[in-house]
Amino acid sequence: MKFFNNKIFQIAGICLMIALPIAIAVIDWHKTDELKNKHGFTIGIPFKHTIMPDGNELEYYYFVKGEKYIQTQSDFPCEKPKHALHKSFYVMFNPDNPKNSKLLLDYPVPESITEAPPEGWDIIPGIPDWRQPK
Repeated sequence: MKFFNNKIFQIAGICLMIALPIAIAVIDWHKTDELKNKHGFTIGIPFKHTIMPDGNELEYYYFVKGEKYIQTQSDFPCEKPKHALHKSFYVMFNPDNPKNSKLLLDYPVPESITEAPPEGWDIIPGIPDWRQPK
């Protein structure tokens, strides 16, 4: 096991341990920034709740231009995901990359709205500008 005691291997390992979390943070920031700058809205339905050691995770699906997308999101307060399953909520998505999305549990879809246009909406219908998610 002389290879693992090599200084170059140890330095490379330390650099990787530092660079990997930074790269993940930069990618996450870029996706969030991309979504804030250009987005549309559609209807999403959470269908699976998982309790993780570091919080709650929801799996949800939505359609954009007839294509079904399934995403996972994990930034929810403790109680909300349990009550959200199989109900309709608005989803913010990037029209250029519909996989880049965010489930908006604070914006339930009224029962009077049963489906979204294929390309989604530019704004959430019936919500004043000051309450639109950004």
